[in-house]
Amino acid sequence: MRVIELDFKNDIDYQMIENFFRAEWEFKHESGVFNYKLNVQKDKILPGPHRFYVQLNPDRIAKRRGPEAIKSVTESFNPESFNFTKVADDEILLKIETKTFERVTLLINNSPLTEFHTLICPNLEKCLPQRLNLKGLEFAASLLMNFNDTSYRIGYNSPLALASVNHFHMHLLCIPSKTFYVETMKLVPLCEKREFYRTPDAETIKGFCFRITNSAEITPKCIDACKLVDYLCDHGIAHNALITYERVATAGVLRLFVWPREKPRMNKNLAPFNVGFCELAGYVTLGNEELFETHTEESISKFICDELGNGITEKMTTDLLEIFNKS
Repeated sequence: MRVIELDFKNDIDYQMIENFFRAEWEFKHESGVFNYKLNVQKDKILPGPHRFYVQLNPDRIAKRRGPEAIKSVTESFNPESFNFTKVADDEILLKIETKTFERVTLLINNSPLTEFHTLICPNLEKCLPQRLNLKGLEFAASLLMNFNDTSYRIGYNSPLALASVNHFHMHLLCIPSKTFYVETMKLVPLCEKREFYRTPDAETIKGFCFRITNSAEITPKCIDACKLVDYLCDHGIAHNALITYERVATAGVLRLFVWPREKPRMNKNLAPFNVGFCELAGYVTLGNEELFETHTEESISKFICDELGNGITEKMTTDLLEIFNKS
């Protein structure tokens, strides 16, 4: 099956990337490459402060590729385990060559949550472990800053925080006409000159956030985010991350969330649902109708908080501010 390669000698044409990957995704979806055709049977927004967007997608639970057993946040890449060098060519959407980001490969997620659910694999051939790095974050933020459609979100799960494969990748999701609570919540400043914030005191799902107000701010904010990730990895703390649009008065602003987890998750737990970046952001996929009909804002929020634990401590915040103030 064909593999499209885009080679940008100078400026990156993000609209070309957007158009090509969408067309290829639709072509492969109709061609039977995926484990199943996306079939979200029901969806709804739960009443409550988080406005959780809940979908019933049994195929995602039953037909997905089995997760790899990863035992450490900083576990090395294992070439013997499943990794993305082993996928068939028909799972490749695009190969993108750039001066800035080197090579980025876009793969289908063969068990999709949403339309256009894609895996972003920066420098796939280098076989990097599942750890956020600067070039990967910069590429992800640049995509969202330059795409025409603002329905996209890009997320990341670390090892012990729901990562299925210990090979560096991020998830690109397209969820039209929905606003998640993290995109509108009032943030509490920790270091305003660095646009570094935390979630409000009243928020039970605790996380950090960087605001990226324009393209020139992508690199400095991603550098700071990588310092945060390095701190978490150095302390063996699992984490999830999300890049999304701020959906308040100012257009064109991105929010980059990082949620530290007090409680690592060694393996994926299918009852009642997994907690990764999607669920932390307010998007919950359920595998059976009883769960879909009976879960409430309160029950979902409690389960997420129980899974996350008290991920942010006063010492962690103090340590991070000290790190930022030194640089």
